[in-house]
Amino acid sequence: MLARFQNNGVFDLARYKEQTLLGSSAAAHRETGVIHAHERLDEGAKYVFRIENYLGGEYYLTADEIFWKDDSLIIQESKHSARDRLPKFADIQDGLFKLILFTNLDRLLFNDKPVLFQTQLKLTGALSGSLRFPAEANIIDAFCRQNTLTPSQRTLLTMLDRETRYNANLSIILTGIT
Repeated sequence: MLARFQNNGVFDLARYKEQTLLGSSAAAHRETGVIHAHERLDEGAKYVFRIENYLGGEYYLTADEIFWKDDSLIIQESKHSARDRLPKFADIQDGLFKLILFTNLDRLLFNDKPVLFQTQLKLTGALSGSLRFPAEANIIDAFCRQNTLTPSQRTLLTMLDRETRYNANLSIILTGIT
């Protein structure tokens, strides 16, 4: 694979960067046209984000949805379970990973203008009611009792609440299937 990026037997970093960025950009743009059956999207549209770091790296990512709420752009990832109370742990981790990247952006430009933004993970499943993190412990306990969540599910909710407290620009919503 890397052999195709050699120039006279020497790895050509500029060529590698150019080719992989084209592929990354194309993949992100393709993803914006795909709506997965279980994403439960209902707020906004998919967009491509071009992220630049201080070292000159460029990365292309998508979010499941972006939409305006008050004066902020909400970047949302959605994870869904059709039968279980909560989506699979690996899916939740995947959504959090991408959102934590977005949460740590220094600034976000939309149509070349800086905008306020927040990130949000929406988890849907076979639940009754809804819960938004961060939340007070008694509200989390009541939600767990209402949905007869297992001890491991309760621990997961406590960890999700902690994640939103450490990442102030991140919120998480749990809600039943509508």
